[in-house]
Amino acid sequence: MAVSQSLPAPIDLPAPLAPGQAFARPPRTYLGEVVSRLRRNRTAMLGLAFITLLIVLAIATPWIAPYDYSSGQLQQANRPPSAAHWLGTDALGRDELTRLMWGGRVSLTVAIGAQVIVLLIGVSLGLVSGFFGGWLDFLVMRLVDALYSLPSLLVAILVMSFLRGVLSHSEDSSVAGLAGFNAATGG
Repeated sequence: MAVSQSLPAPIDLPAPLAPGQAFARPPRTYLGEVVSRLRRNRTAMLGLAFITLLIVLAIATPWIAPYDYSSGQLQQANRPPSAAHWLGTDALGRDELTRLMWGGRVSLTVAIGAQVIVLLIGVSLGLVSGFFGGWLDFLVMRLVDALYSLPSLLVAILVMSFLRGVLSHSEDSSVAGLAGFNAATGG
């Protein structure tokens, strides 16, 4: 029997891996994987840089705001953007950039405060529900399901209408400042 001369040349295969060696890259932590993916996404990095800039500006507002928040000059009312007022002025002559920076500070404070409150309530209810279990767990879960079923806008309107009634009768209490703010904003 004749041997064919058209057989392919032998292939040199690498030596088999030792039992401790892996085929894939070395393992990373979950946080390391998230950071790696975030760094590869240019849009996400741009968004992260923008949000970081807004947070830094909100924190540094008392030191870098160009004008006082509430002082205005009626002679400078409704001016367009200029070198003195980068975003212009409002109807009372107040600098819009300064007011925007202070507003960002208030928004950041409210957002962090809301998250702290939600975290405290949620963790407390979750700990109690998980520890005791049984009927208490069932009751807490049904309460949470009922709250999730309500539209957020409806809840906000109901809370504001309730606060309007409460705040309108509080002249000498600790929430009198909120009543003035409520009246001033038409809330």
